[in-house]
Amino acid sequence: MSRRKAAEHCAILPWLSGRPNCREPKFLQIGVSLFESSAFQSLTPAQRYLYLCMCQDAAGHQTFEFPKVRFKHYGIPNTTARDGIEALIASGFIIREFCGKFTREKSKFRFSFDWKLKEAPK
Repeated sequence: MSRRKAAEHCAILPWLSGRPNCREPKFLQIGVSLFESSAFQSLTPAQRYLYLCMCQDAAGHQTFEFPKVRFKHYGIPNTTARDGIEALIASGFIIREFCGKFTREKSKFRFSFDWKLKEAPK
């Protein structure tokens, strides 16, 4: 049996799309429980935006790269992104698997579930 193909060029709600026909080649599917969690709410708005940008770039994979060129693509200043990455690591949202700072390579990250473990069950 073949795997189900991912949705392509889906029509999304008009207020969530910047395109006239509202058809997006890629989109995020985010649970309300993320937004309502105290761990996510403890992040600054810039850190939340950075996390969502990372989710977009990861394209459904748990490990991903998020180089400086992607900061610029999303309009995030370099210092804001670097500080945000450190805050996301400290909060348990991501883990740095490889630091390319000294070798001038792309850093590698992995999404972490540690922030969920800090949450009180509802």
